[in-house]
Amino acid sequence: MVEARPELEVRQPLPGPMVRVPLVRTDFEKNSMLSLIKKTVRKGLNHLGYEVHLLPKPGEAPIPIEYASLLPFHYARYQPWFEDWISKEYSEIKNNTCCFPDHCYLVAKFSRSCLHLEGDFIECGTYRGGTAHLIASEIKSTPSRPRELHLFDTFTGMPPQAVLDPSGHREGDLGDVDFKAVQAFLKPFPFIRFHQGIIPATFEAIQSKKFAFAHIDVDLYSSVMDSCQFLYERMTPGGIMVFDDYGFEKYRNSAKKAVDDFFRDKVESPIIMGTAQCIVIKSAVN
Repeated sequence: MVEARPELEVRQPLPGPMVRVPLVRTDFEKNSMLSLIKKTVRKGLNHLGYEVHLLPKPGEAPIPIEYASLLPFHYARYQPWFEDWISKEYSEIKNNTCCFPDHCYLVAKFSRSCLHLEGDFIECGTYRGGTAHLIASEIKSTPSRPRELHLFDTFTGMPPQAVLDPSGHREGDLGDVDFKAVQAFLKPFPFIRFHQGIIPATFEAIQSKKFAFAHIDVDLYSSVMDSCQFLYERMTPGGIMVFDDYGFEKYRNSAKKAVDDFFRDKVESPIIMGTAQCIVIKSAVN
């Protein structure tokens, strides 16, 4: 069976002709060989100075140009997430996270940058505990400044409100989690506190806490907004909030919109990272 597929639009970085290349999707499209061919073609076009954008299907809204999948850089860039220390840590957690190595590198680095601040650390959206392991390892490295790491997740997948979210998630997505296995994976860190359930209800247990670092990876508009509303006033000045999925096109009307809506009238301005994450550094002035 062969299914018609939207064309690829190939743009030059400078004014010039636009080339439309019709493609075909087959039943074997997910085959690793075809995936390799696609990557090779895209890489080749990038090398020639073109950006590649998937055109929408008929009737769909166009994907904004800022969501280019590849960019025409013609020079080698330093990629610190391939350093030995993070490569080693990532190899230990890669089966317990959906985050890419570059995301994990920044989570580790930003959490490390907050170790001198007063307050606990928190993660909203823990999944199998991969990034929590990174954060906990940073806390463990400074026993002179003990603190707790609070982990919030249903540990059963997306909550019921996912069906209403623009991201297209459904209840139970990312539900391939065994809560007991997560607890066992994070057993080396006795300062971790698990909060299983749906936020914001589960925030009740930490109403009096202050936080120096927050990692928010909950995808849905309502969950990101609930996290912002609870955490913002509880963040220590200089503390860092890291939002995952902000820059992915899939979440532009959910995770991204929630962050933009919340901080629209705040003194802080979200800083967008090339990894599709964004960070907010809590100001001492409200």
